[in-house]
Amino acid sequence: MRVGAFLLAWLLAAALPALAYETDQYSHRLDTLTDSLPLMDRIVNAALQRVAADWQGPQDDLLLARRVYFALGGHYWVDRVEHTATQSERIDRTPADFPQSVYAAAGPLEGRVTWLFGVGPSIQLGGTLIGVDKFGHFFSQGFKYYRRYIFDGRQVSPALLRQGALVEGGYFGMVTTGVYSNADIVANYEGLRFYRNLLEDVDGRGALFAWRDGRPALQRAFSWQNYVNDFWDEALNGSSLTPGMERIVRERLAALCERYRGAPMSRLRARNREGLVRRYAEIGMRPASIPEIGAVCEGGSGGGR
Repeated sequence: MRVGAFLLAWLLAAALPALAYETDQYSHRLDTLTDSLPLMDRIVNAALQRVAADWQGPQDDLLLARRVYFALGGHYWVDRVEHTATQSERIDRTPADFPQSVYAAAGPLEGRVTWLFGVGPSIQLGGTLIGVDKFGHFFSQGFKYYRRYIFDGRQVSPALLRQGALVEGGYFGMVTTGVYSNADIVANYEGLRFYRNLLEDVDGRGALFAWRDGRPALQRAFSWQNYVNDFWDEALNGSSLTPGMERIVRERLAALCERYRGAPMSRLRARNREGLVRRYAEIGMRPASIPEIGAVCEGGSGGGR
C-alpha cells in the first residue's frame, strides 16, 4: 500500500501541468472579505481594451476570442487572471490552508493532487464566495467550449456540453482530486457565454464588441455580475465525490456546522436555487454527494440538488 501511494504521488506530480487543484468554500464562510468585484472588473476591461487597441489581422470572430483568451487565460496551468487573484496584494482571500480545509484528512489515495499540492484560496466576487480556480475554468475551458461552438455551426450541442463533463470526470477533476465539481462545470458554461457575448447578443445582453472597418470596437463594459452566481460556490452547489472523499468531507462538516450555528442562512443557502437548477439542467452537472451547507447544518443528508 505504501509503495502504491508513493507511485501515485510520483505519477501525479509528473503530470502537474495537466492537473487541477481544489478550493474550499466550506471552511471560511463567515470570514469578512473585501469584495473583489470592482478590481476584477477593471482587470478584464483593461485587457479587452488592449485587445481592441492592438488589433492586427483579419476580421475573424474566433481570432478575436483567441486574442482575448491569450490576454486573460493563457497556455499555462494557472491562467493570468487566476494567478492575479491568487497572488495580488490588492485582493482579499481566504487562507490556502490545507490542514484546516475540509480535505485535510485526505491521504494520497483519496486526495491525490489535493494531498500533494494543497488547496487554493477563495475570494468574494459580487457577493459570492468562489475559488480562484474558477477564473481558469471561465477563460480557458470557456474558450475550448467556444471553439467547439464555432466548429458546430454556432450551436450549443450535446457533444459540446459532454466535452466539459469528460474533462471534469478526468484529469481536471475526479481522476486527480476525487472531486467532480459542479461549480467548475457552471464556470465553464458561463465562460462559453462570455466568449459568445464578445460578438453576439446573449440572453438579451448586447455584444461587447462590434466589427468596424475590420477592427473590433469595444461597445460596453464587462462585469462579472453578468456571469457569476451562487452556483460558482462549491459549498452551495455541491460536488460529486468519490466515496472516500465524501466520508472525509462529511466528517469535517460536522465540526463546521457547530461553528456556523446561528449564522444567517443567507450565508449558507444559494440564492435563487430553483432558477439556477433550471438554468444549468443540461450542462453536465452530476447529483451532489453532499447538499448545500445550509441543508447539511440544518440536519439534511444525502445527495441531490
